Amino acid sequence: MALIVPHIATKVIFSDYDKDGDLDMLLLNHSPKSLPVLNESLTKEILKKDDPLQGLRVYRQDNGIFKDVTLTSGVNGSGLSYGLGIGISDINDDGWLDFYVSNDYTIPDYLYINNKDGTFSDELGKQMGHTSHFSMGNNIADVNNDGLQDIYTLDMLPEDNRRQKLLLSPDNYEKFDLNLRSGFHHQYMRNMLQLNNGNNSFSEVGQLSGTSNTDWSWAPLLADFNNDGFKDLFITNGYYRDYTNLDFINYMEDFVQSKGRLKRQDVLELIEQMPSSDLTNYYFSNNNGISFTNNTKNAGILHPSNSNGASYADLDNDGDLELIVNNINKTAFVYENISEKTENTFLRVKLKGEDKNTQGIGSKVSVYSNGLVQVLEQIPNRGYLSTVSQVLHFGIGDSTTIDSLIVRWNSGKVETQYDVKGNSTILLNEADAEIQKTSKRKTVNFFRKPQAWLITPTKPQT
Repeated sequence: MALIVPHIATKVIFSDYDKDGDLDMLLLNHSPKSLPVLNESLTKEILKKDDPLQGLRVYRQDNGIFKDVTLTSGVNGSGLSYGLGIGISDINDDGWLDFYVSNDYTIPDYLYINNKDGTFSDELGKQMGHTSHFSMGNNIADVNNDGLQDIYTLDMLPEDNRRQKLLLSPDNYEKFDLNLRSGFHHQYMRNMLQLNNGNNSFSEVGQLSGTSNTDWSWAPLLADFNNDGFKDLFITNGYYRDYTNLDFINYMEDFVQSKGRLKRQDVLELIEQMPSSDLTNYYFSNNNGISFTNNTKNAGILHPSNSNGASYADLDNDGDLELIVNNINKTAFVYENISEKTENTFLRVKLKGEDKNTQGIGSKVSVYSNGLVQVLEQIPNRGYLSTVSQVLHFGIGDSTTIDSLIVRWNSGKVETQYDVKGNSTILLNEADAEIQKTSKRKTVNFFRKPQAWLITPTKPQT
């Protein structure tokens, strides 16, 4: 592959967004330059100007050659790019891959919906009422098992009142109003869980879910760690130095005034005085799809650290997911899942794609059991600077058999299997699937049109 990228990127993700058989590339960047956000006119002008060296980039692949098509794709590639997270998913359930970008600082996030013609439209302002302010890592997953992909973003709001008062919170009315005048969106400094309503709109329920305050967080991972059928939430947390500590800011101002012009040694001395807080990561158990319980202590992950990237995989092949966590100035954590193996059932799905997309990137697997549906997408890039296992993991609860399973490959092929045995690993080949024949659905005038995910496939009569 011929590819020259003169960027300092925070994340690179490959997906076949235009369904031409080649994996294209999204390059997420974090500009090293300061924000000119105090000048709203200048900010608007910079947002209109494409910056190939610092902005978000879209590369389309053509037989091994990548071409920068950011300008023609409808994606904003300005230098005001402070991306920390990008999530790819079929967000509006139309069979085409969309993507969500988390931007740090006051630059708003982006919700890019695939127009099915090689272009995207930013629908954030139309579909979401508000977003995180200092958006960090994100994750897109079906949290409440309604067949629709929800979006979870991280921010910096501390859990306890003491740290909320101790650390600087640049979230005030004057700045909020300036952001709106500059053309930005409504942003608040907390984690947000955007529930997909299925009608091109989202309802933000982060505070209602109990997951809005996890301090300076980086990677959210949504996966079923106890195999009960609902995706739990793991969050990496921590920053090496509390440079927003208000006591330290006061100390720094007095220090600078006493020294006058600072020398290199003075700066190093200042840094040494900056307090450091080793926090713990968070683990939330999913109760019913929307409500979560903080089970960090019971999960056994109360280890002080400054953690960033994280991944999950069934390392010991016993049917549950382990956690692998990256730490600053400390060895990595590997958490073995020792939950009771006899309580709940699991199903692992491996995908083997055709042609160049051998991993089946962009494919969607739906599992129907006990009148419920679970949906997982083969998008292994998740969280923050991390990639998870390419084996799709489903928790089935107390069922021993899955009623039916549907795999929708990114190419348009579809395959359905019935009576799938639980506590097993199955291999799905795209070569065994067929192109789905589309038929016009009859209009239903009674109440509303049924959503596709409400219809559980029926086993054919023999």
